[in-house]
Amino acid sequence: MSEDYEVGYGRPPQHTQFKPGQSGNPKGRPKRSKTITALLKEELEAKIAVTEKGVSKTLTKREAIVRQVVNGGLKGKPTDALRLLQKLETLVPTEVEPETDEPGGYRITYVRAHDGKPFNPTDEEIEFLAQRRKEKSKAKKQTKQKDEEDMNFLN
Repeated sequence: MSEDYEVGYGRPPQHTQFKPGQSGNPKGRPKRSKTITALLKEELEAKIAVTEKGVSKTLTKREAIVRQVVNGGLKGKPTDALRLLQKLETLVPTEVEPETDEPGGYRITYVRAHDGKPFNPTDEEIEFLAQRRKEKSKAKKQTKQKDEEDMNFLN
């Protein structure tokens, strides 16, 4: 210890200071407890072995559940069919594009609909949205022109 070191405000005694390489919090911050959503996601992504038509496959639990619901709906289980239909109603086809050159080879891309409900606009709603888009682009052009005029005035 050095004798010329003065203890005071902002200058604690040297014997109480952390030594080089020593942390003030050796155990670190405690880990957060996992939320139910995180636990569910983790469990659904766990792999399981499934035997289908005599062939063993490795699937996630999520994939296995989806297969069970779809197959149950096809077998005529009303609860599975109802669940599947309810889930399909919340999806909206957004893009249909040919997957191959063969007829009937299409890929449909689905996205989640707003508030879980499909968006099926009426003709009036489509016209309103188109008109609103035109007005916004017109206002944007006018603002841009005004900004250019202001810049030319400054030069």
